[in-house]
Amino acid sequence: MSQMLSPGSNAIWTIDYLVNLAGSFATAELADISDTLWADTISVHLNGTFYTCRAIVPGMMDRQRGAVVNTSSLFALRGQAEASHYAAAKGAVIGFSKSIAREAGPSNVRVNVVVPGPVDTPFFARGMSGDELDRVRRDRAGVIPLGKIGRADEIAPVIAFLLGAGAAHMTGQILPVDGGEMMR
Repeated sequence: MSQMLSPGSNAIWTIDYLVNLAGSFATAELADISDTLWADTISVHLNGTFYTCRAIVPGMMDRQRGAVVNTSSLFALRGQAEASHYAAAKGAVIGFSKSIAREAGPSNVRVNVVVPGPVDTPFFARGMSGDELDRVRRDRAGVIPLGKIGRADEIAPVIAFLLGAGAAHMTGQILPVDGGEMMR
């Protein structure tokens, strides 16, 4: 963020970088996806991204600078049984981001999407412990060519890259950071 001072007023903060990294997840078969689960999933992932971008991106466009990184999911790219609501919300984030990239690009505002594979965080481990968590980690790692679940410190540098000068000529891109899982 950078600070701009106006004569006779308090500091006004402008936002030059935005990362939308929201998360909620619950499995449900199509017939069992309640209206509430559908609405909550869309609200967290798509609406949250929309409202934040709508509040921040126009200011970036006015200032002729800025970078946005939205996050999606491998499920948006390949689908996932018992997660169609989540895949739909995260897929919509991709389409939304590409559209904003086209709209904001002429104003020197870049919008990209990071698509993490499984990341070993407390969110990943929620509701599991001990042997069950170890089994899920092993099973997921078994389909990832690099043979392991990602770590937050392996995803964050990719986001930082997309926000920085090294990605100055990148917009509308979808970057899987998944240990190669999408290659399968």
